[in-house]
Amino acid sequence: MDKNALMQELETYSLEDLELIWKTQQDDYSMEELAVIHDVLEQRRKAHAAEVRKQSYTAHCVISLLVPIAGFVLGIMLLLRQQPEKKTAGKRCLIAAVISVLLWLFMLHGGFSA
Repeated sequence: MDKNALMQELETYSLEDLELIWKTQQDDYSMEELAVIHDVLEQRRKAHAAEVRKQSYTAHCVISLLVPIAGFVLGIMLLLRQQPEKKTAGKRCLIAAVISVLLWLFMLHGGFSA
């Protein structure tokens, strides 16, 4: 099978399908095809892991809005990490916590009524 044709075929499969192929059908493919399947599988796993990380940081921001103290703690903890995506999530948590505190203060002091 041509490498480009194999790549096009693999694009139609989900991550779960590729993992199933990798685990159960290695005898059906040549070494070159297995290398291509492995590369595509690793790319999909990395993309999936990045998506899961992004989703979990969304939950952190929601928690920061609902419980500002927790948002400040989460934000500081994430800012102290080395990974850039965690630092960004920490900044977002701190911003959400500050917005939440400002909204609470605004509501406590009567909102728009003078």
